[in-house]
This record gives sequence, C-alpha cells and structure tokens, in this order.
Amino acid sequence: MAPAKRSNSSKDDKDAKKQKTGPVSSPVSAASTISSSASDLSTSLSPEGGFVVEGIDPIERVPEHGTRFGGVRALDGLPTCNLRDDFPYNGTEIDRLLRVGTNARGVNLEPMFNPDKTNISGRVSAYGSLSRRVIVDDPALPDIRDKHRPDASFSCVGRVIDVRNEPDDDVKALEISIALIHRLAPRFVAQVANLLSFDKPVFVLSNDGISFVTSVKGTNEAKYVKPAEMNSAKHGPSPRPHDEKIPVFDGRKSFQPTRYANLRALDGNLYPGDYVFLGFTLQGYVDKKSTPVQKVKLCIQFAVLLARPGGDQDSDGKGKVCDALADETPLGVVDVSPMAPLLPDYLPDDGEPPVLPDSEVF
Repeated sequence: MAPAKRSNSSKDDKDAKKQKTGPVSSPVSAASTISSSASDLSTSLSPEGGFVVEGIDPIERVPEHGTRFGGVRALDGLPTCNLRDDFPYNGTEIDRLLRVGTNARGVNLEPMFNPDKTNISGRVSAYGSLSRRVIVDDPALPDIRDKHRPDASFSCVGRVIDVRNEPDDDVKALEISIALIHRLAPRFVAQVANLLSFDKPVFVLSNDGISFVTSVKGTNEAKYVKPAEMNSAKHGPSPRPHDEKIPVFDGRKSFQPTRYANLRALDGNLYPGDYVFLGFTLQGYVDKKSTPVQKVKLCIQFAVLLARPGGDQDSDGKGKVCDALADETPLGVVDVSPMAPLLPDYLPDDGEPPVLPDSEVF
C-alpha cells in the first residue's frame, strides 16, 4: 500500500500531521525509526526506555507449536530469540529491529505482526495438498478465478538458524530457517492462524528453525510456479522455484520497505545469527493421515539482511542495554506469559539418575 500523501488544504491538516508519532514512510537506519501512515499503529520508547506498541487491539493467542521431520515428539514448541543476547550494548539496533518487525509495511507487503486485511482473503479449496492460501482480494483486480489471483505477501523479522540457498541437483528445496523475536512471536502465530482459519497451527521446523521454503522438487508444486516480476511492488513467484537462489539484499546501513529491491545484493552469504527481514506468502493444509494436523507452509520470496550481532562493544555510545528495553513480555496479545522454549530433539536418557534437590548440610 502506497504511503498517504500529505494534505496542503489547510493549516489544521498540517498541524494534525505533525502530531503523528514518528516520521511518515522514512527509511529505517541505525539512527532513525519507521512508522506507517497506513494504520494507527505507532511504536515508541516508554519513559523507562522500554519498547511499546500503541494503536492495536490485543488478540487471543493460539497454541505455539512446531513439528520436526522425524522428531522425537509429535509436536514441539517454536524457536525464539532475545535481542539483548545478541546486542547487549546496542539498544539502538534493538529498537530498530523491533520497529521493522512490527511496522515495516511495503507495497503489497504486510507485516504479519499487524497486517492490513482490507484486500486479502484466505481461501479454502476442496482438493489438493495446499488446500489453503491467502490471496490478494482487491476489488480493483479483474474478476478472475481464485487460483489465478496472486498470493498476498507478508513480512517478519527473525534470527537466522540455518540457510540453504545454493541450487543443486541433490537439493530438493531451498530455505531460510529462523527463530522469531520472542516479543513478537505469539502475535505472529495468532495472525497466521486467523488468516488460515486455523485454531491449532503447526509450523514446520528445519534444523531447529521455522522453515521459510521454496517449492519442493518432485512434487506437484512445480506446476504452480509461474514467472513473476521481482521488484519492490511485486515480490516474485509463489512458491519460488527450487532451482533458483532466493534473492538476498543488504539493508544494514538503511532499509526502506517500499524500495528494498533497490538495495545491492548481499556480498556473500547469510550466516546463523544474522537478523533478517523476510518476505513470504502463506499457505496451509489439514493433514488427515492420522489425527488431523493444521500445517502451515511459509513460502519464501526474498530476504534482507538487517543486522549482525554486535558483541560486547558499546556500539551506539549509550552503554549497556537497559533492563526495560531488554523486556521480553509478548506484545499485542491478551495473554502476555512467555512462550515455552523449544525442547532439544532428543529424549532424556532413562539410564540417568534422577535429579534430586540438595539436602540440608549438617
């Protein structure tokens, strides 16, 4: 959605614009922030230095579950990350990553934390493995069948866990797997569930990260891959072909969601620990092989590198990150209890002696 134009019709209009929180449609950089003129969402720091989001209604949470292929449990939790662990002396970077994750809205690109659902719609088909997809449902589009409508594109920010982005005859799919930012993860999961009309969504985990994946070689997905433009308004095919690299851009110095394709391509690779802005589309299906499972498929379109961990140095000259900004209370949900941690992919050894509490020393 394009940024709203400023009105010059009257002095009152100008004064009203000046009262908005944050600059309108400004680039995000290490020294600036972002807000969106397309909604009432605003982000700011509290007097204590904590990050707050205003102008949204909290939504109900849903179970936060993932599944590993061949894992030791039928269901696992979801991986999340704490920004202070990677940026202990850089509150400016923490603030930037949170602002991008909550509020970076591009052209036909909605932040999953708070998507504008005016012109998007979930569709449920009677047949096919990918039985649910979220599509653009803009009345301005021609009256065409749902299967020919473009998929709606969304975004999120996370910490890279693993990357597979080199096409090869032996590689069935390319993917980027991430841990979600803990404060934003519960609302992300709930929004995905709402868009797919799920009440217990299950995300696919790959190498202990949430998988954002291309089409899979040898499946019927290949016939759904159609050529599509890759620019800041059209974000490439969905799903992407498995034999073409996922576009990755370098947005560490500055980043503007409506101009991301103008960034230079990343020189080198993404690495575990990198923080990225991911563009993706949303599909899902109900696996009825045994107990019905509501599986989510996140189809990667592109990635933008936002930051690499800053270590212990005082990167922004403001000292150690304050406790308020390091707060991990979930944002935008009714229940603000912390998410359960992702358990390791093994079971305790039955031969281990039980862990007993220490007794009093006499």
